[in-house]
Amino acid sequence: MSFKRQLQHKYQNFKFSVQTISLPNWLTHRGIRVSMLLLIFFFSGAYILNMTSSATSGYEMRVLEKQAQTLEMEVRKLEVEIADNSSMTSIASRLGQLNMVEASAINHLAVKNNSVAKN
Repeated sequence: MSFKRQLQHKYQNFKFSVQTISLPNWLTHRGIRVSMLLLIFFFSGAYILNMTSSATSGYEMRVLEKQAQTLEMEVRKLEVEIADNSSMTSIASRLGQLNMVEASAINHLAVKNNSVAKN
């Protein structure tokens, strides 16, 4: 038997097998078919809604991650600026701009009597 003839024979056997399958009556009932179709539409809609929600959440998460990175960079820049402005050379150079003078001599008050008033 040729290969082509073998394929035709297998196809005929398959076709006959499918035609002879009898489904139970409850499965061929119109109400069951309609309800199965409605279930398929419902679950398809739920799947699409879930995928859309996941995609939207992923996009929002990416936007928030970018915003967090931007804020981290800004914090680093501000920390560097604080370090620069809190150095003594920076403070001394800004004294003239703020109309302040450096204290030359510091006088401390000494208290002779260390008593505290009580009620």
